[in-house]
Amino acid sequence: MLACLAAAPPLLAFTRPPLHLPPPPRAAPPRCVERGKFVRHAELSPGCAPLGVLCAGLDEAQLDLLAEAIDETFIDAEGGASAYVPIVPLEQSDFSPRVLLQDVLAQLTERDSTLPDRPAAVAVPLVLMSGFSTVQASAAVRAISRRGLRGGGAPAAARGTGFSGLVHSLMRFGAGPPEQREERRHEPRVAPMLAVVVPNALEKPLCVLIEELEGDHMENRRAES
Repeated sequence: MLACLAAAPPLLAFTRPPLHLPPPPRAAPPRCVERGKFVRHAELSPGCAPLGVLCAGLDEAQLDLLAEAIDETFIDAEGGASAYVPIVPLEQSDFSPRVLLQDVLAQLTERDSTLPDRPAAVAVPLVLMSGFSTVQASAAVRAISRRGLRGGGAPAAARGTGFSGLVHSLMRFGAGPPEQREERRHEPRVAPMLAVVVPNALEKPLCVLIEELEGDHMENRRAES
């Protein structure tokens, strides 16, 4: 399961590479999946997973704001960057049942700052932090909230890797006739879900984890309304 979390940036010692096209993802054989138990983020060890961020449902401008927020989180006492954190926008093929969370995290470095040809379709925008300590995750949440990140969602049915899922993904992120692109500009944009990777999530398919997280998110929204 995943642990849910509810001024111009200073100069940093590291600079983020320009966005570029991705390499093809690696796949792993499917495994038996069981829903995990909730755990307190304060009880987690940040070393359970590599340092990085996975995200979905954010356009290029919002990704730039996310990068600012993450870089701000890792400023050291001298005003430089204490660590470089790869940021990986998810692609549609990452939602294959054969692709585990740990498979995608293993590609953090090679897929850093990469805009996928087929962005992953999610019901609610997502920012998934990996390898963050409790203090770092809390600071990242504050930095993201200050920037007011907003993204678009897609129905769960659009997440399949088949033809229908591909068509929906392409239409949502810029393909299709001009009148459809104009209509999408007026779709509601919402704040992303913020979550942290926990150890028992690593060997689960990423698509299963996203569905669990979205389900919890929707339940919380219904409870608040």
